[in-house]
Amino acid sequence: MKILVDIMHAAHINFFFNLLNKLNKLEGIEIDFILLNRGKVVDIFKNEYPVFHYDVIGDHSKKPIGIYIKTGIIRFFKLLIFLLNKKYDYYLGVAAFQIAIISKLHKTRALLVYDDPEYKINFVLSRLFADKFFIPRACKRSGRNIVPFNALKEWAYLSPKYFDPDPEVLKEYDLNPYEYVFIREVDTGSLNYQKQKENLIEELYALDAINLPVLLSLENKSRKRIYKKWVILEEPIHGIHSLMYYSKLLISNGDSIAREGAVLGVKSIYCGIRNMSVNTELINRKLLFHITDMQLLKEIIRDTTEDKETEIMAADRKKIREELNKAWDDINQIIYDNILTGKC
Repeated sequence: MKILVDIMHAAHINFFFNLLNKLNKLEGIEIDFILLNRGKVVDIFKNEYPVFHYDVIGDHSKKPIGIYIKTGIIRFFKLLIFLLNKKYDYYLGVAAFQIAIISKLHKTRALLVYDDPEYKINFVLSRLFADKFFIPRACKRSGRNIVPFNALKEWAYLSPKYFDPDPEVLKEYDLNPYEYVFIREVDTGSLNYQKQKENLIEELYALDAINLPVLLSLENKSRKRIYKKWVILEEPIHGIHSLMYYSKLLISNGDSIAREGAVLGVKSIYCGIRNMSVNTELINRKLLFHITDMQLLKEIIRDTTEDKETEIMAADRKKIREELNKAWDDINQIIYDNILTGKC
């Protein structure tokens, strides 16, 4: 059996990690990757998947017109040519509608995962051409090829079954557990963030509201001169999810990192503009807070960082993750079973 995986975002590397390593242990399964040349995707992939073969197909653009033409149309035809004489049993991807379209020409089965129906172009095209479309129940979508699962896609690599935080990673930054803040600033150049205000995190920095050390995951490194008081993390970041887990508070203007923090049991604040159905359960569980008002955010930061009960904080996180583990599905196992049984 031959499987091709399309990786277009660093988060997709994490999502497929446990599923593909499990499949790779079976005899007779060959796994190849195609990567989009985007940010640090290739570097992170080589660090996380050193034994797998990959090809880089297409480039990402930060401008909307470039995304449609360079990343969309031009990459599609590059993929079409690249796959012309190659035969695979399955194409896998996260909203990878390009290979899903090609799968119909090659009579290959496309299994796609997605959690963002609000991003309508990707959602409609992915759903239309996928043989199976795995989507969290929180998104409240149904249809002939939709397979709902009771979890978030971040759970595929952050559930207690797959992830155990390592406090040793804190030594590199001379930090103690629960005595620092983790912040993520995404670049607003992608289509789903093109309407977002660019300087949300910069506004927070100007407020000087955080009295603890800050680790900043900064997608656009040309902006690092702005954040002189904060520690700028360099990708690939060793033990990034452990760094997130042991933070006292997590703040992100991007939705993926905000959800990652929440499923780790960390009090997480999403300060971006997008209202996403997939965030609903985390918000209802009071694990994720959607706050765009900087003054209100300043008050929450003050209240959270002044709390000194680190032992209670550690126990709460463990309990939260245990409860989620009992309630949620293992999406890795669901896709694994679909591949091995051929129910597609």
